Amino acid sequence: MAAVAEAPNPNVATLAGGLADLDSVEAALAAEESTLVQRAQTLERQVKQHKAAKAAAKAAREQEEARRRAEEELLQWQGALRTEVETAVNRINEQRVAQLERCANFEETLQGNIKTLQDTLHQVRHRAAALDTAFDACVQRLSSAYVDAVALRRQQAAEATTAS
Repeated sequence: MAAVAEAPNPNVATLAGGLADLDSVEAALAAEESTLVQRAQTLERQVKQHKAAKAAAKAAREQEEARRRAEEELLQWQGALRTEVETAVNRINEQRVAQLERCANFEETLQGNIKTLQDTLHQVRHRAAALDTAFDACVQRLSSAYVDAVALRRQQAAEATTAS
C-alpha cells in the first residue's frame, strides 16, 4: 500500500487561521475584561470613598445641627434665667423699699414715743423735785410745829406751875 501523500486541506488552514484569530480575540477580550474589572474595582473603591465622605458630611452636619440646637437651647435657658433673676431682683428691691419704709415709719414712731417718754420723764423729775421740795417744806413745818408745840406746852406748864 502505497502511501498517499496528503495534500493540505484548505479548510484546516482556514480553521487554524480562524483559531488564531479567535485566540487573539479571546486574549483581547480577556485583556479588556481585566481592564474593565480594574475599572470596576476602582469605581467600587471610589463609590465606597464617596459614600464614606457623604456619611462623614452627614454626621458633621448632624453634629453641627445638634451643637446649634444646644446653643439655641442654652441661649433660651439663659434668657429665661435672666428674666427670672431680674424678676427676683425686682421683688427683692420692692421688699427692700417696703421694709426700709416700715423701718423709717417705726423709727419715726419710736422717736415720737421717745420724745413723749422724755417729756414724761422731765415732768416726772420736775414733779419729783416739787414733791421733794414740798416734803422738805412739810418736814420743816412739822419740825417747826413740834418745836412750837413743845415750847407752848412748856410755857403752859410753867404758867400753870406759877399760877398754882
